[in-house]
Amino acid sequence: MSTWNLNSGIVYDSESHTDDPAPARVIPPADKIAAVETSPGSPAVAETGSGPGACLAAVDELQCYALTDTANQALGKVHSFIVDLHQGRMAYVVVALEGAPSGQLTAVPWHALAHAPHERRFVLNRTQADPSTAPSFDAAAWPDMSQCDWARTLHDFYQARPYWQ
Repeated sequence: MSTWNLNSGIVYDSESHTDDPAPARVIPPADKIAAVETSPGSPAVAETGSGPGACLAAVDELQCYALTDTANQALGKVHSFIVDLHQGRMAYVVVALEGAPSGQLTAVPWHALAHAPHERRFVLNRTQADPSTAPSFDAAAWPDMSQCDWARTLHDFYQARPYWQ
């Protein structure tokens, strides 16, 4: 018997198989589920059952995600993730925006994004902030993201709660 977790898209196979004891991971097609989850920075809601739950993901899987607006218009591609190692929290998603000069990047606060895992994308509400006018930087000259002034300016631009609060 298999159980499909609608939040994570993971199929847990409860039957015992000697040659493959691990649960199968299946991401359903976008036409089956088009749900957008709340901000991945918000407190995780525990799943029932065992295992780490739907709110955990390997960063290398997330790096192939797109950035879209709420109307599913492409805004850019994920370049990298910035993690606050002291607090153990995701701080920013660095993206290469559509139409931006090559090598130009922008950081988006984690709390400014919603997550559409079954569509492999992060969603930014463009009515709050237009990313084309966001503070940006060259891929060869990153800002010091640990500076409070830089962080506050970015969070204010996106109207996002700072991750450290």
